[in-house]
This record gives sequence, structure tokens and C-alpha cells, in this order.
Amino acid sequence: MVERSHTQQIALSDRLAEEAAAVGVPLSTETVERLIRYLNALCHWNRKINLVGALPAAEIITRHFVDSLSPLALDLRASRWADVGSGAGFPGLVLKIARPEIAMTLIESSQKKAAFLHHMIGHLALSDVSVCCDRLERCRPPRPGFDLIVSRAVAPATVIASGARLLRPNGRFLLFQSQRGAMTLAHETFHGTAWEATYRTPELNGGASRALVVMRRIPSGPGRADDTSPFPD
Repeated sequence: MVERSHTQQIALSDRLAEEAAAVGVPLSTETVERLIRYLNALCHWNRKINLVGALPAAEIITRHFVDSLSPLALDLRASRWADVGSGAGFPGLVLKIARPEIAMTLIESSQKKAAFLHHMIGHLALSDVSVCCDRLERCRPPRPGFDLIVSRAVAPATVIASGARLLRPNGRFLLFQSQRGAMTLAHETFHGTAWEATYRTPELNGGASRALVVMRRIPSGPGRADDTSPFPD
């Protein structure tokens, strides 16, 4: 396991708590502790398999953990979630740790990364979370389908084309995008889905602002909503 001094651990915990609060997602002390345990295991495994590249722990917190938490600032009202292309667990495993009441399916085709996800589920004693080690088009949804499918690493067209069948009627996609990518999706209607809203996340530590694009599974018409942001200024 990665060894850090007590002072270093406290600094990382403080950074995580402060940046999560900055995107509108306050975390309990217990949740911060579990996420830091996740971070430590991630850094250890990253020495053996490439999960997050050669990033220092502080940058992993900002680029991956806090970015993954940002959807929780929205009023999504979804209980059955799936994360497509979960990789090292971003955003799905982070979301599950922060909101244990969510039923989460992590979809990851890489066996090595899926093995890491299985390890973390056991290491953190998480329940109501599963790993589908397969391609999206071969995964089976719960009945009557997922309420929400999130994706941070897979092309939107791929997620929507293969994932629409996994959503319940009126279920939604939440896609992490650049500002430019979000503008493109706001004019798309395909595979029985249409744009619903785009939310911009705050910039952290000089990083670029992220866009969260919500697409709803509907039979017809874009039904556009206002482009507003519930994130704190």
C-alpha cells in the first residue's frame, strides 16, 4: 500500500473535502475517509497497471475524484445507475461511495480494470454495486431498466447507440463533456433520445470547466429545457 505521512493524509483529505464542497457536494468525514482509502489503493494498483497515468495524488483528487462527484450537485432523482467505461471507477465508484443508497452497475470491458473494481468493492465493503466485465452492447439491465447511465470516458454516440435499450422509459444519460462537445450534443436527437439540459461545473485549480449533458430517452421531440447551472458560483 502507498505510504504517506499523517500530515500528507490530512492535506489530501482537506483538499478533497474543500473541492467537493466547491462543486456543491459537501462530504461527511466518513465519506472523505473512504474516498482517501480508495485513493491510496488506486495509487498502489497504479504501479502495476495503468489506471490514472503518472499523476500525483493531489491531481488525482481534482481531475478524477472531484470531477466524478459533480453530478451529485444536480437533482437527478435516480436510484438505479450504470457507469459506462468505468475504468478505475470514475465516476461510478466515487458516486457510489458518496451516495451509498444508489444501486450502481460498473461497466468495464478490461479484465484488469474490472479486477481492480472488484477489489475496491470488497476492500470498502460496498453493497448494491456490481461489475459487468463486458462490452456495453452485451450487458443486461435490471428491470425495468436503469434510471440513469453516466459516462465520462466513452464517446457519446457509442454510449447512446448501445445504451438506450438499457434505460427505462424516460430514463436519462448524463455525459461528461468539454464545453465544445456539449454544444454539439445540444443539437442532436438520435436513437430515441434528445437533449434535456447542460450544466457547467466550476473551474478548480486552474482546470477547464466541465459540462454535464443530460439526454432523455423519449419517443419524439427534443423537449428542451433551460440551460442553467445549479452549481455554486
